[in-house]
Amino acid sequence: MSPGYLVSIPLLLEGVSTTLNFTPEQLAAIQVMRKAKIAQNGRDWEARERAKDEEAFITFVRTKQAAVRAKYPEKYLAIKAKSLKTVLEDKRHYCDICDVALASPSALTSHLGTQAHKDAVAIANGAAKPQPSRSALCQRESNARILAGKRFFCVICNVNNPFQRDHNRHLGTKGHAKKLRLAAEAAAH
Repeated sequence: MSPGYLVSIPLLLEGVSTTLNFTPEQLAAIQVMRKAKIAQNGRDWEARERAKDEEAFITFVRTKQAAVRAKYPEKYLAIKAKSLKTVLEDKRHYCDICDVALASPSALTSHLGTQAHKDAVAIANGAAKPQPSRSALCQRESNARILAGKRFFCVICNVNNPFQRDHNRHLGTKGHAKKLRLAAEAAAH
């Protein structure tokens, strides 16, 4: 690689030496410093805007996010999946007793209120494993029959509904419409 391509114009404008005798390590360090400075500038701008008018800032951010979602749905879903994966891997919202990582603080709060978590806490405290109630057993059996039959199943969303009315309701949701549109676009390409 020619040394002339090792320094970008923005680096030159920022006062970085024009000798172009940088090692790859020096260029990598400069790039890291630039990214850190850009990130800090973004955080500073966000703090200033949020201080001016919190509500207006949140509205602005949500509007921008909606525009990005609409313009780049696949990219948005990929970024969201990557973000969720990072949260789960870092175990930011984690229940030690159940050994489960959750995607958000609200999901963790919800999990802490579930019967499964309460049962796990009781078992951890030395109580015997509680026997499921008769109604819970009947519900499991009913769910197993429904899933075995897959009577009202949406292939696009991979959703099974126990009743026709639930299936019809699902078919009218925004999520189903979006997945249907994306599937149609993917099939067209």
